[in-house]
Amino acid sequence: MKKLILILTILFFFSPVLYAQLENREQEALYVAKKAYDDGFYDVALNLFKRFLRNYPESQKVPEANLYIAQCYFQQKKFIPALTLLEKLSSDPAAKNLEDTVLYWIGEVHFNGKDYRRAISFYQRVIEEFPNSEFLVHALYSKGWCLFELGEFDRAAEFFRKVIDSFPSDPIAIDANFKILECLYNLKDYEKLRKEIQAYRKNYPEDTTYLSHIHFLLAESSYYLDDYNEAIKQYQTAINKSSNGKITALSQLGLAWCRLRMKNYEEAQKLLDSVNLRDLTEEGQEGLLLAKANLFSEIQNFQRALEAWTELQEISTEPRTKTQAYLGKADALYNLGRYPEAIAVYQEAQNISSDLPAQLLDKLHYGLAWAYLKDGQFRQAIDEFQRTASFASDEII
Repeated sequence: MKKLILILTILFFFSPVLYAQLENREQEALYVAKKAYDDGFYDVALNLFKRFLRNYPESQKVPEANLYIAQCYFQQKKFIPALTLLEKLSSDPAAKNLEDTVLYWIGEVHFNGKDYRRAISFYQRVIEEFPNSEFLVHALYSKGWCLFELGEFDRAAEFFRKVIDSFPSDPIAIDANFKILECLYNLKDYEKLRKEIQAYRKNYPEDTTYLSHIHFLLAESSYYLDDYNEAIKQYQTAINKSSNGKITALSQLGLAWCRLRMKNYEEAQKLLDSVNLRDLTEEGQEGLLLAKANLFSEIQNFQRALEAWTELQEISTEPRTKTQAYLGKADALYNLGRYPEAIAVYQEAQNISSDLPAQLLDKLHYGLAWAYLKDGQFRQAIDEFQRTASFASDEII
């Protein structure tokens, strides 16, 4: 009996101490795991969080540990297990206080899977249901990025603007401001782009993150506004300040287009030959071929023009670019005196798309008429000339 009383006495006096020690070990274990995650050691963090769950299965911090495990999977690009765990947490009452975080990360998983519409639905829930969430700024920014990827550049710019207006001191505001510039570039609003670049430089004079990109965008706006001398200056500055191979290659391509427009063909060819093809996207590679094809057409090297137009025709997927390639190829064949082949290409080009600019259609039908004429098919030539005259948008044609 005395022994039992002694045991109970020891437990009474020392259990708070033991509990405190246990709680301290639990907090320490979670802290170390979080630190590993924050430092980017996701494999280590994953093992530590799993060990935490094994050692403290009854802890109130279990939902938080599971959330971190899902984030570790996400950082490791293991999106399916990340999504499975996040969806389980979204219906767990014990994780109710983490709901905004869970919703945001589910959105991130769908974003990385390029399911932008689905991602938007989760970002929107954070925006609407958790106006005080620490993830609100990220949800606004990520929703803008989704809209950008969907090609809805006007709406994307609205959300990037909300980030800047609501969180002007947050570092992500700089990124949002730059994305607005990209939106304007994709909208082809070059006058407004120039003005916004000036505002950007004024607002972030010390920022160098996007410096070469800014000069490239300024060069592009100058090029499309026919200010070739200013474009050349900005392209060259972009090259000088860039450590990004893509920006360098695109700026060299831009310089070549400027020289081409200024009829400095020798310099244009040197620049085109210097572009590193591996640094270009598929769209950039199409632009390079388009520039080469135009150059060879301008200097009347029709055989090389034919080769470049043919290559562009084979790799292009966008209907307008593909039609332009067919038109260039047909023109090259015409100038080489290969009229039957030119006729076939002109005819084939008309079937690529029903939604083509009037200018392209005019050139296709006018070129076909001349090819018929040169091939001695006079009745077909007359019919095509009459058809072209009836709908041509160009008065000269």
